[in-house]
Amino acid sequence: MGHQFVMDPIRILWAFVLFAVTTAGAATVPVAGPRDAFLLVHLRWVSNQVTVVKSERVAGRLKPQPSAEGALQIRLADVQGNALWVSALEDPRRQRFEFPDESQPGGIRQIEKWLPTGEVLVRVPLKPSASEFQLLGAIPNPPLAAPEVGPQLGGVPGGPRPVLVRLSLLPATTAPLRGP
Repeated sequence: MGHQFVMDPIRILWAFVLFAVTTAGAATVPVAGPRDAFLLVHLRWVSNQVTVVKSERVAGRLKPQPSAEGALQIRLADVQGNALWVSALEDPRRQRFEFPDESQPGGIRQIEKWLPTGEVLVRVPLKPSASEFQLLGAIPNPPLAAPEVGPQLGGVPGGPRPVLVRLSLLPATTAPLRGP
């Protein structure tokens, strides 16, 4: 009278395999935890002045960044000033333009121009012991006729990088996260 539903052992095995395949690896997928965050800093150059337009702590995991080249340096430092993370940055005012070379068919010419203004967004991984974001300028060129200066006078040719921006992270680490 009533219809009975009976599954044979082969169907049960296939159902189990299908379940195992569709859920495999679900526990190992990296998920951003509540503490995963990075710092997003918007910098603006006008002439030789650098200003922080905006900085915020963003929830989520920072994607791997390609190795960068450039004369400027971004640092994340602890309270003692030790570098926790360092990356190079190209000056955003320096622009390279490529165009077809009319004198050489198939050739390309390149020119470099320095613009009066420039902007860049920088993503920096937040470390628990980080207390300061720093943007350091290019290493100064040594003088043409380097004076004889001994180590007692701090005679490093070119000298240290100038600090262009110093941003305290202590308030930012307690600020609410902006995120997805």
